[in-house]
Amino acid sequence: MSGTQEAPMQRTARPTSDPGWSGARRSTGTVPNGVDGAQEVSAFLAGATREPAALVIDGESGIGKTTAWAAVAERARQAGFRVLSARASEREGDVAFGVASVLAGDLESELVTSLPDVQRRAVERHLLHLDRHQFDDDQRAVVAAFTAIVNRLSDAGPVLIAVDDVQWIDTASRDLLAFAARRLRGRVGLLLTERTGPDGATAWLKLDRPGALSRLTIGPMDVRSLQRMIAERFGRPFPRRTMARIAKVSGGNPSYAVELAQVMGPTISTTALPPSIVEALEDAIGHFDDDVERALLAAACVDDPTVDVMAAITSTPVERLVHLLEEPETDGIIAIEGNRVRFTPPVLAHGVYGRARPSTRRALHRAIADMESLPAQRARHMALAAVTADPATLAALDAAVADESVQYDPAAAAELLELAIGLGGDTVERRLAAARQHLRAGDVDRCRELAESVIADPSGGDQRAHARLLVARTLMARGEFRDATDVLQLATSDAVRRPESLMCVHLVSAVAHSSLGDGDGAQRHSVQAMTYAERLEDPHAISRALAVHVSLQCRRGFGLDQSTLNRAMDLEDLEVTTCVRLSAHAVNAVILVWMGRLEEAEIALAAVMDRLAARGEDADLSWIEFHSAMAKVGLGRYAEAARVAESLAVRAEQVGGTHVHMMAAVSASLAAAYAGREHDARIEAEAALGDASASDGQWATPWPIIALGFLEVSLGNHAQALDVLRPLIFRWQQAAAVDMTTFQSVPDAVEAMIAVKALADAERLVVLLRDSAARLDHRWMAATAARCQGMLMAARGELGDAERAVASAMAEHALVPSPFERARTQLVLGQVQRRLRHGTVARATLDEARATFERLGTPLWTARAEAELAHIGRSSRAQDTRLTSAEWRVAELAAAGMSNKEVASALFISAKTVEGNLGRVYRKLGIRNRVELRHRLAADTWARPARGED
Repeated sequence: MSGTQEAPMQRTARPTSDPGWSGARRSTGTVPNGVDGAQEVSAFLAGATREPAALVIDGESGIGKTTAWAAVAERARQAGFRVLSARASEREGDVAFGVASVLAGDLESELVTSLPDVQRRAVERHLLHLDRHQFDDDQRAVVAAFTAIVNRLSDAGPVLIAVDDVQWIDTASRDLLAFAARRLRGRVGLLLTERTGPDGATAWLKLDRPGALSRLTIGPMDVRSLQRMIAERFGRPFPRRTMARIAKVSGGNPSYAVELAQVMGPTISTTALPPSIVEALEDAIGHFDDDVERALLAAACVDDPTVDVMAAITSTPVERLVHLLEEPETDGIIAIEGNRVRFTPPVLAHGVYGRARPSTRRALHRAIADMESLPAQRARHMALAAVTADPATLAALDAAVADESVQYDPAAAAELLELAIGLGGDTVERRLAAARQHLRAGDVDRCRELAESVIADPSGGDQRAHARLLVARTLMARGEFRDATDVLQLATSDAVRRPESLMCVHLVSAVAHSSLGDGDGAQRHSVQAMTYAERLEDPHAISRALAVHVSLQCRRGFGLDQSTLNRAMDLEDLEVTTCVRLSAHAVNAVILVWMGRLEEAEIALAAVMDRLAARGEDADLSWIEFHSAMAKVGLGRYAEAARVAESLAVRAEQVGGTHVHMMAAVSASLAAAYAGREHDARIEAEAALGDASASDGQWATPWPIIALGFLEVSLGNHAQALDVLRPLIFRWQQAAAVDMTTFQSVPDAVEAMIAVKALADAERLVVLLRDSAARLDHRWMAATAARCQGMLMAARGELGDAERAVASAMAEHALVPSPFERARTQLVLGQVQRRLRHGTVARATLDEARATFERLGTPLWTARAEAELAHIGRSSRAQDTRLTSAEWRVAELAAAGMSNKEVASALFISAKTVEGNLGRVYRKLGIRNRVELRHRLAADTWARPARGED
């Protein structure tokens, strides 16, 4: 047997080779719920504006078909369609022309009165119910009349006939639509929804044109989409483990998921189901006999049921079991694929489980436990079979938690510990262990609840310090750093005379104080942590202390102590679970981002994330993901950065608080700003500013400012950029230490200052950036500092020095994997070269910059490069018509009336040289004689050569 959980089922579009489909059908595909299927809908509506077309939206009950249907109908209205809509219902399925009557309900009276008398009377009787006397002979006339009305409407504009839940449509309305569909001739679309099932409710629908009918299947929502929907609906986040449970039970069905969230709340119940689902399940499975229900219960008790396993659990021969499963398979309750059995939808498994008598469930769990070989699964089924905390079951649960396989699955470990506690094995040690596992799995609420119960327990004793440490970490996960430091202060008192506990408290305190912007306080705690770690002579403890110390020193701009960091990595035991901010390898990966060594950083970050994912640890993953997004932005991978931002946003909804929300919004804002999506960038930046202002952490404040400042510079809004960046730059200049995590705003501020002519302010920043780069041996800083120096020199007219400074910046860029920044420097170099009238070289430089901007997908900066290239074109054309000094002197004397010989004598040159110069003058000025020359020189002063040009 295997404890592997079944993946959420993915529905796929029915293939066109399916015998139930006609050749005129086209499969559009499956769209996961939460995705709007815009491409498919656009194709359908576009087709319906030319000729008849149909779109069938299908999916299981509650999956969101009606929502999609309503959205398409509204989109059609906005596009100018006349929409006739109706919703079929099971209760009205026997009412003849019930749906057709609703479709015709708002037709203009003149459309009806203009029909032939037979058709008009039929419509009035059967659709408008103006005459109670109805005749069977009228039905053909009704169908013909409806078809004529729709065709007539389509002459005036496109028409959409929209029917929801066609599986309930009455027979007369179905026949009417089937008849009309084959005879439509104008701009008409049919939009239908049907519940997925074996019968194919829309098999009757056929259009004459091949490919006119397409199908869109609404698939289940993934966990992320469900998380967003439920958080929005309930106004609070749900823990990751609870969301995973909801997603599994609901099968991704949003309707089921919402109802499950109402009864589950933040904790997990094994059997609780909403009353409405219970009622529906009663109708689906209530008629099975006891043997069938017992067989289904066996499938519901295991994660990956097979026919063989179910037969063994129930002590039933395989042939007999297969026979018992025939009825639920025929009813669509289960599907048998090979020897595997799955419920359709998955929520039925939990309905079957919840309906069973507790004693029957326990008996089956006992049978499963006897068969199970995996310690965790065996212990779990033993616990589900028990009613008291018998020693054997508790021992099995404790052993399972300690098993190597469970150590890499904190959610499973937490569940086993909770089972032990729930059976009566409640101890301070188990609560604290469960709290740790919940924190590793990202369930900060449950972690805090259990840790606080330990603090309040009179028997908490020596465990209180560890419990307060866990509470502090839950607070820090949500950005509540000030409250965390208060809790850590109490933890320090609880941990007196216990060096190991004191070391842990000081390490976490160092991180908390650093996040509050208290560098000195962080330093004090860091030094104390190193002192206790050395006393313990524990290599892993020393590794954590050294890693935190190096991280704090580097972040404050005191430089990277690479040898100490290397020692910390050598001492780190990667098999030991460690808070990611205390892990030497994680710290190294993040510092590589700070130092601009982005390609190395990306590899190191990926290794850390893989290790965390393998262990199921979500507690501090957001810190790593944020720096991963920053690395991807620096490497020019904006789409990848946006995907990381989306992952962060989901994590933020799960964790709660403003801390992770800010990181997600900043990542999304930067990715959008580089990609030129101004609206998205502003929305995310403003959201990040709001989150940062609500957060305790001073470290968070600069990031939204950096994102917004870069956006304004990209748009050429230099005054606005300076307004945004000025508070951050003031802080950067005044601080005793440079915040390494936020220096990237300085080049944007320098560019803005130069643009508004604040050259003295720009120079102070350039000096600070250049000195910091030299002191920290920071290549990115050195490259951007040299670029900024060149921009400043160019603004002062020192073009030769500017060119040399920017050229040195390009040399630094060769050592820095940041393609956007290199292209940005090339743009400056091209501008300087153009001003020096090195047209050919400038064009080549700017062409390369433009190509890089285009490749990266940065349209705002591509446009900048193109504008500079266009300026070179204009300058080149002007230079082609500008006279040299020698040509000007010859032209000036010739225009004064001198002959070629006289000009030659006056200028001490040969007559042939005069003739050659005059020929070039005529060509440049577009003239043919001396009279025209005299007029042009008098009017066109721009033809005079530049000063010093020869």
